[in-house]
Parts: sequence; C-alpha cells; structure tokens
Amino acid sequence: MDLAKQIDKPGREGLIRLKLPLPYPLRYVNCYLVEGPDGWTVIDPGLHTPETEALWEVAMSQLGLSSASIKQIILTHHHPDHYGMAGWLQGKTDAPVRMSAKGWEQADHMWGKGRLTDSDAVLALFQQHGMESSLLAGMKTHLLSSLPQVTPHPQVTVMESDTEIQMGGDAWQVMETNGHAWGHLCFYQPRSRELFCGDHVLPRIYPNISYMPGTDDNPLASYLEALKHVAKLKPLLAYPGHRDPFTNFGERTEQLLHHHAQRLERIAAMVDEPIHVYDISRGLFGSALALANLRFAMAETLAHLIYLEQAGRIERDESHGVIMFKATDNSTSTFPIKLPSN
Repeated sequence: MDLAKQIDKPGREGLIRLKLPLPYPLRYVNCYLVEGPDGWTVIDPGLHTPETEALWEVAMSQLGLSSASIKQIILTHHHPDHYGMAGWLQGKTDAPVRMSAKGWEQADHMWGKGRLTDSDAVLALFQQHGMESSLLAGMKTHLLSSLPQVTPHPQVTVMESDTEIQMGGDAWQVMETNGHAWGHLCFYQPRSRELFCGDHVLPRIYPNISYMPGTDDNPLASYLEALKHVAKLKPLLAYPGHRDPFTNFGERTEQLLHHHAQRLERIAAMVDEPIHVYDISRGLFGSALALANLRFAMAETLAHLIYLEQAGRIERDESHGVIMFKATDNSTSTFPIKLPSN
C-alpha cells in the first residue's frame, strides 16, 4: 500500500497526519501523530474497519514506528470515526487511551453494556417528536450496526478539562468544548498557538450539533459558548478532525455563528402553527435521507428547537399525541444569538 495520498506533515516539526478511510461521504478522518522526547502520541486513530487496520499496519512499518514507541492515544470525542480503532491500537501498543469522562460514559452507553437501553431511548425520543413508526425498526438496526466499528473497547484513562497534557515535548491545555459531542475535547498550545480541534471547528463543512437523551440539555447553547471561548485564543493553526489544517480560525468561527443564526431564524419561521421535529427536519434537510443522515437531521433540528425554546421564542404543545412546537405569544423578530462584530 502506498501511503503517499494518506500521509502528510502539515505543521510543527514531528507532526504527521494520517488520512484514515471512512465508508461515508466524509471520505476520511484525520489522525495526528505527534513525536515527543519519549515517543509518539496518537490523536483519534480512526474507525475500526479492515481497511483502517491495514493502513495502520503499513503506516507503522513505513514510518518506522514500533509498538513500544506509541506512548499514548488521545481521543477528542467518542464518535465512531474517532474512537473506533482505540481498542485495537491499545492492544498492539499497550498505550493508555485518554478521553473525557463524559465521552467515555457516552461510548459505554452507546456500545457497551447500556447499548440496547440507549438505542431504545433514542427511538423513543424520535417517536415522541413525530418520526414515522415504519422507520423505527430500521433506525434501531442502524443504531446498533456500528458495534463492530468501535470494538474492542479500550481501557480508558479519564482526562479532566482545564488541565494540561504533554504532547510533542510541550504542555497543551485541555479544554472541554461541548456541542458536537458531549465531553468533546480540544487541545491548545499557548506558545505556538496551535489547536487540535477535533470536530469542534471544521473548515468548509459544519459540525453536526445534536441533542441526545441523557446528555446536554441545550447542546447548541453549549456549542456556541465553547466556540466563542476558543475563538478568543486566536489560534494561528488549527488541526481539525476532517478536511485540511487551516489558519483562518477567527473567520471560520464567525461563519459558524452566522450559519446557526440563519438556521435558527429559518426554524423560527416554520413554527407559526404547531409542527413536530420530524416535519421540520424534512423541511430543512429533505425527505429522501438515508437512516444515518435522518438521525443526524432529527437530532440537529431538535437541538435548534431546544435552543429557541429556552430562549423564549417557541414553546411545546403536547396535546396532539406527539410533541409539537409553536411560536410563543411574546416571540419577536429579535434574534437570540448575539453575532460577532466584523
């Protein structure tokens, strides 16, 4: 296997990016290898598939990495394309796997001992919000289908926010940035102003912001707060989970804020009469979605509705058998997000 298209050196000395394949439109996820005085740190080792296993075997051989040279495996969050290979790679290297407590809790709920209960909670949520019953059985199969792509599970060492972690001979600040995922972490180096941002900020595409039961009660508010906080650091170079590293971090965060402002305005205009999440999601994203995209569409639409509800713009109506949303009497045209000044 030729690594020429899967590997580059995008920033600091001793940093390697592996572009690991994904079987969906994103095409690949970025894994970063950071060389330090005592060995290598791996950040987000990819989705567990035969293709990714083969690429890791070739990469370690061609890069001259022994199992003993990998000293730690860091996860920005628990989503399968970032978490899935962690247990496999830990089995080869005996390296500790570090992630947030919230992220590990979610991984255990979704694919560990609580996976059936967790999937039932998601299905119940979608049913309450208007999803057609004919789709629910297929959705459950879909929710459980990723299990082979996230096993074996690693032994996890929890990382706390507002602490530091050593990577590449430097101390990096650990920052919890909720929204895209419960317990999502970013890592910032204040001297060089570099940022490993996972899926918190992506160039050219918009991170999915979803509501999931038992986690954040207002994920979009958490996301916007974390976005503004990280933007204040003014990173010079950001290493994202997807697409290429980028330098226009401030411009990109402003674009993300405007994107969510526009989406909230559009949703607010759709609730003059009571309407449920499933119909709103179809109005936003279309009605011919594959199950994976339908799940993202439902959960993202609900996150935006919850934001509008807690801002006092809309309210729930549970008199129709499913949960509906409608504009409040005191709803105004004043938008609830304070947009950044140019």
